[in-house]
Amino acid sequence: MQCHEVRDLADAFIADELLVETNQEILRHLESCPDCRAEIAARRALRSRLKAAFAGAADLAPREEWLSEVRTRLQVESQSARRSWNSPATWLALAATVLLAAGLGLFTLAGSRGAAGLLALARSAVGDHRNCAVRFNLAEKPIPLSQAAEQYDPIYRVFEATPAASVSGRNGTIEVLERHSCVFEGRRFAHVVMKYQGELVSLLVTEANAGPLTRLPAPGESGLALAPGDGYNVVYQQARGYAVFVVASGNATMVRDVADAIDGDVLAHL
Repeated sequence: MQCHEVRDLADAFIADELLVETNQEILRHLESCPDCRAEIAARRALRSRLKAAFAGAADLAPREEWLSEVRTRLQVESQSARRSWNSPATWLALAATVLLAAGLGLFTLAGSRGAAGLLALARSAVGDHRNCAVRFNLAEKPIPLSQAAEQYDPIYRVFEATPAASVSGRNGTIEVLERHSCVFEGRRFAHVVMKYQGELVSLLVTEANAGPLTRLPAPGESGLALAPGDGYNVVYQQARGYAVFVVASGNATMVRDVADAIDGDVLAHL
């Protein structure tokens, strides 16, 4: 591994978000490169200072009224989805809970175990988008949706044609670039990579309760790191036991535009 590669991955390395093999390559490089060791140490120190400053800033803390509103909305949406699986329920925007602080992407939500599980699922979806659509860094090579349908779940066939190759959004055309099934941190996804307003956008669908999840927050924790250096906006929906995510690094309005454009077609086929 070269110095420029280590520095590109430095933030993810510090946040312990890389694959074991990638971590080992970086560690081997650091053993013989004092410049990169110094860079990693400086970034780690800066990250710690920023997190401490952010945690100690009372004016940046979420208002209790806002947290209560989010908890209530989660409960209402969950109950509504259980009552009517076949109707396209209102998309739950998790983007509102994304807080950016000096380049650190933090997804913060205080709440129940259900909210913690949702955070873990969202983090997996963001990780898959970042490591598959944006820059390939997966341990396993993606496979065709038809193969995934035969080996794992017939539902994967849905995404061979859903959403359509070209969908009209509010401010332009949403174009499908790639369709496949991939695995991130032990969780298999149907993955449709799209482009809208110059941004890569991922539609990611996985079983809501299957496969190992990324680490859940421990009791009392209020934050879960998603992506150091960039904020990701996530729109979420659950239907018939499947979790559906639309993920992009673009602004929240853009991500919601994509979700609004494709949700009816996607949910109708689940």
